[in-house]
Amino acid sequence: MAKFQPGNPGRPKGSRNRLHKDVLDAYAEDFATHGKDVITILRVEKPVEWLRLAIQLLPKELLVEDISTVQQLDDTELDALIDSLRAKHAEGKKLDS
Repeated sequence: MAKFQPGNPGRPKGSRNRLHKDVLDAYAEDFATHGKDVITILRVEKPVEWLRLAIQLLPKELLVEDISTVQQLDDTELDALIDSLRAKHAEGKKLDS
């Protein structure tokens, strides 16, 4: 039966959020028990995985709160800023591969 057809509405509402919350809660509980020691071990024994984890924890979106600073940039400076952000984003994507 195809998804989202009568009789098969797809995933129940909230199930994805509930799974996300359950996973984060499990990690939080594990971190409370084992904490920084595990991160240190990961950094020493598997630095690439440590870096990948760190990057995945960073926000995926850039929030510019002080737009007045950006408004003061000329087109060349804005282009340079955009290129720089794209390069940093591309570097992060390479680590996910």
